[in-house]
Amino acid sequence: MSRKYAWIGMMLIAVMALAACADGGGSKKNGTETKQNPADKAVNLTWVGWTGSDKPSDVIIGDMISKWNSANPKAKVTWLGWPWDQTLQQIMVRNTSKQDMDIGQTEFGWLKSLVEANAIVDVSGLVGQDWLTANFEQSSLGVGQVDGKQYGIPWTMSATSMMFNPTLLEAAGVTRAPTTIAEFEAALQKLKDYDKEIIPYGALTKSASASNDIQVWLWAFGGGVFDASGEVIINNEAGLRTLNWYKQLLDKGYIRMDIARNDARQLFVQGKMGFYEDAILAKGLALSGGVAEADLPKRIQPIPRPVLNAGDTPRDKMWGHVLVVFKNSPNQQKAADFIKHVVGKESSLDYFARGGLLPTMKGAIAAEPVQQDPIAQKWLEITKTSRAGDTEAYSEKAALDNIIVEEFQAALLNSKAPQKALDDAASRIKAALKK
Repeated sequence: MSRKYAWIGMMLIAVMALAACADGGGSKKNGTETKQNPADKAVNLTWVGWTGSDKPSDVIIGDMISKWNSANPKAKVTWLGWPWDQTLQQIMVRNTSKQDMDIGQTEFGWLKSLVEANAIVDVSGLVGQDWLTANFEQSSLGVGQVDGKQYGIPWTMSATSMMFNPTLLEAAGVTRAPTTIAEFEAALQKLKDYDKEIIPYGALTKSASASNDIQVWLWAFGGGVFDASGEVIINNEAGLRTLNWYKQLLDKGYIRMDIARNDARQLFVQGKMGFYEDAILAKGLALSGGVAEADLPKRIQPIPRPVLNAGDTPRDKMWGHVLVVFKNSPNQQKAADFIKHVVGKESSLDYFARGGLLPTMKGAIAAEPVQQDPIAQKWLEITKTSRAGDTEAYSEKAALDNIIVEEFQAALLNSKAPQKALDDAASRIKAALKK
């Protein structure tokens, strides 16, 4: 072979080698392309979400990251977060512009939107189906699935239900936790009579998250946003009864306007609120707010949501977070390995001890700290009859939640008659789903 052609051959080999490097070591696994960097190359991973930006959880999340970074100096993780109500929008923006994101914290109800945006990958090929089956109950895995594919790994699961302050209620003359809506109303009146500075019930009356609680009260009154076939029913008789009940609570001074979840949490911990709705993280918030662990049973107790008629099954909203791997990540395998670290027994039990969130892995749930915790056991019991929110089946969830809250606010502020507000909500929901 002439020197000329030998030289050309060497150049072609070099170009092919450079192309392989530029591809980042990409490969196909289970028929799906995965973007990977060479194993010996140092990479930086970005974890996005909201919990690591919220105090006091930011310290716990920071410790999780620090432990990983110490053990994995060539795959260091950094946190990037926003307030909860901005997180999905920020993720979508960064995904469209292909900005750095490797691991994501999301809610159950966001998964469909992320899948439709082609933003996340099926993680089963990254972590292994055997590992998933061995470590999680099928019901837990189900919350991370869309169309039968495992897009999210469950991080924590519980329900949002009613919390009450036993000491405050006892002082007001309430001798037992209410089980029906009538008993609940009687307890609210006693709290109001006991101390006019106390907010009897911290119903959410602003921000999109108020929709979650509104939907559960719709269930309690026999209604919902949609029926089983997907038809909009928020403006039916049960919906009107629910909204009129909200107005009655406001007129009697049992609830107040402009209350968001964080407002309710702070007032409850301060002993200025009798009831409010939250997930199991309420325990950690109480501890961080100055409540001694020995005093927890006297200051915070979860109960199933009061029902309309004695004997009805309490219904609460399933709550929790899953962790995902982004399709644009060039470090998908390392991102999945980090998720295993976060949901693993050591990390999740530390999160349970310091933050109050229930773990999802079988080994962690069976551990003594969880099994011996009475509040955790109550939450596990409440979760058994919980279900996903009505709007979570739709990629337009955020828009639907805003519509529901805006129309309920309009009725509560007397700018619309209750039926008019519900009819407008139904029309707007239908229009949003046609886009």
